[in-house]
Amino acid sequence: MGEFAEDRRRFWAKVRVLDSDTLCWLWAGSRTSNGRYGQFTWAGRYGRTPVGAHRAAWELTHGAIPAGQHVLHSCDIPLCVNPRHLFLGSHLANMQDAATKGRLHVSRPKRQRVTDEEVLAIIAAVRSGAKQVDLAHLYGVTKGAISQFVSGKRRQWLTADARRSA
Repeated sequence: MGEFAEDRRRFWAKVRVLDSDTLCWLWAGSRTSNGRYGQFTWAGRYGRTPVGAHRAAWELTHGAIPAGQHVLHSCDIPLCVNPRHLFLGSHLANMQDAATKGRLHVSRPKRQRVTDEEVLAIIAAVRSGAKQVDLAHLYGVTKGAISQFVSGKRRQWLTADARRSA
């Protein structure tokens, strides 16, 4: 069985393998805090650090994941660990795959330029009760960007007076 035999045994014992290689193999072990993805804690590798179950499936089947690469699902089922449904891609490829499959709030525009005046308008709109996802669509940015504008994690150079007046 080779290196990390105990990890292999523990991992595959937590997988519901269906009848065919063409179907998803679903992870039945622990999940991430949001419940979407499977999570596996290596015993012999990475010092008991939990990793995505799909990433563990890739490593157990194909070896180490190259630096900067993500493990993507062709089936778009987050709990699937069927190695035939997994492929490697960059962060950009992962975002393009998510956009193609309709998993992003908005498509990623080539330029996400928002002026200081628009940031102030966004902050004011959120304080007035506007939904962040609606503003993301309106301004062509992600909901995460809207959240960062409102929390001050982006555009820190806006003066406190300007923020208060928004």
